[in-house]
Amino acid sequence: MDRDFESSDYQEINDLISRFEEVVSNGNSFYFDADEFEEIIDYYAFNNNDKYLEKAINSAIQLFPNNPYFKLKTAERHALFGHYFKAIRLINSVLKDEPNNLDALETLANIYSEDGKPMMAVKTYLQMLKLGAPEASTLFSIAQEYQYFDKWEVAARYLKRILEKYPDYYNAIHELYHSFELMGDMVSSVEYFKEFIDKNPYSTSAWFNLGVSYSNLGMFPEAIEAYDYVLAIDPYYSSAAFNKGNAFMNLGKFEDAILSFKETSIAEPEDSLTFIYIAKCHENLENFDDALRYFFKAIELDDTNGEAHAGIASVYHQMESPEKALGFMEKAISLSPDINEFKIAYGAILIDLERYEEAEDVLEELIKKETDEVDPWYFLADIKIILEKYDSAYQLLTNAPETVQNDRKIIFKMADLLIQMKMPKEAKVYLDQLNIIDIQQFNQLLENPEALDFFLNGFSPS
Repeated sequence: MDRDFESSDYQEINDLISRFEEVVSNGNSFYFDADEFEEIIDYYAFNNNDKYLEKAINSAIQLFPNNPYFKLKTAERHALFGHYFKAIRLINSVLKDEPNNLDALETLANIYSEDGKPMMAVKTYLQMLKLGAPEASTLFSIAQEYQYFDKWEVAARYLKRILEKYPDYYNAIHELYHSFELMGDMVSSVEYFKEFIDKNPYSTSAWFNLGVSYSNLGMFPEAIEAYDYVLAIDPYYSSAAFNKGNAFMNLGKFEDAILSFKETSIAEPEDSLTFIYIAKCHENLENFDDALRYFFKAIELDDTNGEAHAGIASVYHQMESPEKALGFMEKAISLSPDINEFKIAYGAILIDLERYEEAEDVLEELIKKETDEVDPWYFLADIKIILEKYDSAYQLLTNAPETVQNDRKIIFKMADLLIQMKMPKEAKVYLDQLNIIDIQQFNQLLENPEALDFFLNGFSPS
C-alpha cells in the first residue's frame, strides 16, 4: 500500500529522494535496497511525478525482478498505457506464488475494470472477500462494477447490503440514490430512505437523499421538510439549504427561496451559482434592481459564467431596455455557445430592436439544429409576418415537426399568419382549436401582451 507521507520522517525521505535524483542525473549505478525503492516509488506516486516514478519502478524491477511489490507497480504502469495483457500476466505471476495477496488481487480487479471486463473484476472482488478483505469497501467496488454496465438493480442490492451493517457509509447512501434515479424508481427511493431513517434518524445523508427523491417526484413540500431535518442535524449542510431553495422556487415561493439560498453561505464562501439563483428569484418577483445586483455579484465572482450574463440580459429585456440587454446576451453566447436558450433570447432581443434580418439569421440557424424547440419557430414566423414574407412564413410553419405544429403558440401564430394573408376561413380552423370565438377576440389578445402571454401558456381566453 502507498504510504502517507504526512506522518513520515521528512528529512529521511528528502535525503533519500535527493540521493536518487542525483544518481539519475549523473547516470551512476544504483545503490538502493528494496525498502528504499519502495519509499522512493511511493514518494513519486504520492506527488504525481511520472518521470521519476517510471525511472524508479524500472530500476527497482531490474534489481529485484521477483519482488511482488515492484511487479505490481510495473503492472500498474502497463495498465496506465493500455497494456492490459502484460499487466494481468505480471499480476498472475505474483498470485501464483502468493495466492492470498490482497494487494495483487485488488490491482488485478482494478485492471479488469479499466479493461472493460466488469464481471472478471467482480469475480476477483468476491475472491478478496473470502480472503478477509475489508467488507464495506470491497462490496462498494462490486456495486460500482455493476453500475458501470448499467446493472442498477444488482448494484442497489450490494449497496443495501453495505448499509445493513455500515449505515454511516456515506458513499453507499449516495450511490444507492443514484441507482434508484437511473432505474427511474423514485418511489422505491423514498420508501427505502424512509425505512432507513426509521433506524438511523440522525443520518444527514439519508435525509438529504430522501429530499432529492421527493423533489424528483414533484413533492416539494415533503422535500423541504426532509431538508429541514438535514439542517436541524447539521446547520452547515449547504447542499441541503441550496436544494431547499430550489424546492421553494418550484413552489413559486421566491421569498422563502431567497432565504434558503442565503443559508448556503453559512458554511461556504460566497458562490456565483447561489447568487444567480437569488437573482432569478428576484427576477420572478419583478424586483429587477435586486435581480441585477445579484447577477452582477455573480459576475464579480466568476466573469466566465454565461448564465449570469444571460440573466442580466433577461432583466434588461423585461425592463424594456433591449439595447442594454444585447451586449450581455452576446457575451453569454460567447461564453456558452452550446446553450440554445441564450440564442433564442438573443433573437427575441434583436426583434425588439427591429433588427429583423439579423434575428432571422440567428433563428434559422437554430432550427436547423434544434427542431423540436417551439420558440425559435414562433419568433421566426413572427419576423416573417412583420416583414410581410407571408409565403415564407407559411412554408416554415407547415414544414415544422408535428410536435411543433401542435403547440398552441404555433397554432396561434398560424391563425395570425392566415389573418394577415386575408384568409379568414382558413384562420378560423386554427382559432377554433384555441377556443377563440372570432377575429375580434383574437385582436383583443394581440393588443394585451400580458393576457396573450397567459393564454399562450395554457390558459383559456376570458
